[in-house]
Amino acid sequence: MDKYLQDFSYRIPIDWEIFISAVGITFVIAACTVGYRSIRVATVKPDKKLTNGVIDYIGLPD
Repeated sequence: MDKYLQDFSYRIPIDWEIFISAVGITFVIAACTVGYRSIRVATVKPDKKLTNGVIDYIGLPD
């Protein structure tokens, strides 16, 4: 693989910071998504959601 890549005329150095930042951004997006959905579910009125059924549980509009 190294021999194959040496034939290319353009080379870009990729540092380890790029991979660490990509993983960090992924975890931040995942944490925000899970947090938002958790707060949304925790603040809902159970009697309203139980009477409306599964459609409200999966988040489809009324």
